Amino acid sequence: MQARTDLIKTKNIGTINVNISKHAVTLVTDRLTFKSYNQMDSAQLINQLYGMLGNPRNVEMFCEGEPWSQSRVKDYVDRYTCQWSQGNLYAPFAVFDSATQELIGNLGIYYPVHTYEEIGRGHRNVAEIGYIVDIKHWGKGFGLEMATVGKKYINNLARQLNVGSTQEVPVEVTASSHPDNEASKKILKKVLKGREDVIFKKHNGNPRLMFFKPIKPPVHEASCDSVKPSLSSMRHA
Repeated sequence: MQARTDLIKTKNIGTINVNISKHAVTLVTDRLTFKSYNQMDSAQLINQLYGMLGNPRNVEMFCEGEPWSQSRVKDYVDRYTCQWSQGNLYAPFAVFDSATQELIGNLGIYYPVHTYEEIGRGHRNVAEIGYIVDIKHWGKGFGLEMATVGKKYINNLARQLNVGSTQEVPVEVTASSHPDNEASKKILKKVLKGREDVIFKKHNGNPRLMFFKPIKPPVHEASCDSVKPSLSSMRHA
């Protein structure tokens, strides 16, 4: 994909600056900076994520509901750092407070995902978002901001790849939440709108609710949610 900088306007969180340079991606809002894993020192990132994912209070309703070991965090960081470096643009971001540069969360972007093919009406060829905010930063609206950025990034990427490309792209953005996680359900309902009523099992048998929103096809006229290139595109060296 060409190196580029795009501005994506949103109704909820203002403008998202998307910078794609070779295999590295940075997303910036007024408050947060999202960095692809391959931009950071892996050992430092592992320690930072372990401090969050190893905290039982943070992960009570995240994945299996159990603290992550340091080795699991390392495997996760290593796997997705490699994917970023190989050119996979559907991969997780470390999320930082732009003012303090403190790690405040993680935004997972995953594609392809086959979890939801038999859920409800059936959801195939989907991309998934998954986010976690460190408990120190709960109540600040960061969860809504991260989910919105994830949805918009996937939409942006799918539209760009849809134009003159034979590469398969997702047709829907999905996410899931524990049925008892009221804050997460409220956020995902606001961001993705659609929800399947059936409760299904995921993450070693934990109950989940699924949220979804179709990806809009490429647009050619400016609109509130249209992608507006701000710099001339450049091909990779």
